[in-house]
Amino acid sequence: MHTLHAPYIEVEINQDAPSGASSFFPASPGVIVFRSDDERSVLICSTSDMRSFVGDRLATEHRPRNTKVDLRDVAHSVRGYKSGIGLETRWTLSRLAKLDSSPKTELGRLYAQLAEQAMVYFLCPHNDPVRWTVTDSAELISLDTNTQHRCIGPFSRKGDAETICAALDDGFSLCRYPKELAQAPNGTACAYKDMGKCPAPCDGSEPIKSMRARFDDSRLLINHGVDAGITRCQRSIEHASQQMEFEQAAASKRLLDALNTVRSRGALHTRGLLGFTAMVFAPSVRKGWAGVWVLGESGLRMIAAVQEAAEREQISELLLAARSHHAIARVDDLIALDLGLLAREVSAKPGRGRRRISTVFDLRDEIQIGEMHKAIVHAANANPADSGTDGR
Repeated sequence: MHTLHAPYIEVEINQDAPSGASSFFPASPGVIVFRSDDERSVLICSTSDMRSFVGDRLATEHRPRNTKVDLRDVAHSVRGYKSGIGLETRWTLSRLAKLDSSPKTELGRLYAQLAEQAMVYFLCPHNDPVRWTVTDSAELISLDTNTQHRCIGPFSRKGDAETICAALDDGFSLCRYPKELAQAPNGTACAYKDMGKCPAPCDGSEPIKSMRARFDDSRLLINHGVDAGITRCQRSIEHASQQMEFEQAAASKRLLDALNTVRSRGALHTRGLLGFTAMVFAPSVRKGWAGVWVLGESGLRMIAAVQEAAEREQISELLLAARSHHAIARVDDLIALDLGLLAREVSAKPGRGRRRISTVFDLRDEIQIGEMHKAIVHAANANPADSGTDGR
């Protein structure tokens, strides 16, 4: 189930003094929803100041010039969901929008916009013919469960996924022309055979089972994460150099460079989706606190909030609580959006000053308490630069 648990303030608008509704809301970040008398959402926005946002859109006079929407005649009530920055706000917006994702409604249009903004990419394996392709979140949802589990991701940039895809083809001498491979052993070999970069299973020069074995090796390289792939590439380069196989060493070096590039862009948690569960420490609405989130079978949800001075015992309990959540069984539209939120959170660069930052841990890995404490401090350390922005 994907339900919205965030508490909210709801105020019915007095048409004789509509701007008075703003006094019930704090001057702090949050998500505002204006509702009609038949409970339809007529406007939903995030803002850095809920009180001013509501007052500006219901003011009878002296309305700010940049306020384009006058809601006095259409809004019957207004709800405010207090949220912090980044992940909290985006999660709240996505859950509100999911309540009515029909494309003709305000919430439906918002949900489509959020899904587009959270679009991420995956390497998708195919068996007939054997090849890698790049797929996005929308396409991933339509795949069968077994294929989803074999996909590698998420990548926040399509170009990064394409870079790794091409590097795997090069590093493991995989076929670049799947239409010819589908006709094996009666296909026509391409120039890569003459260049010595492909054993040409398409024309029968190599048994197709050998090609499948190399393809499986390429998946194993990155299935356990980018860091694990980097380590395997380094070992492959060393072994190939010792055996005087310099072309193979060069191919492995190109693959290593590609992995290092995507790692530097935030693809630290790109790996096989089978068994995927993640724990996130993110800035909370309360300064000096970190929100503790888990992404698993039930989607992304906050399970706790913790102060930066948390003791080891408390952190250990948080880890146990996170590990009690089941892994993602199947990627639906909301979990695909959550994977996008996670990838964007990891790849986001800190702004000016000492921004509070998020840290993601893959719960399939061994996690040190000291690393978790450092993540809590980074997420909880208050900074005046943290604030929401008006708009969707």
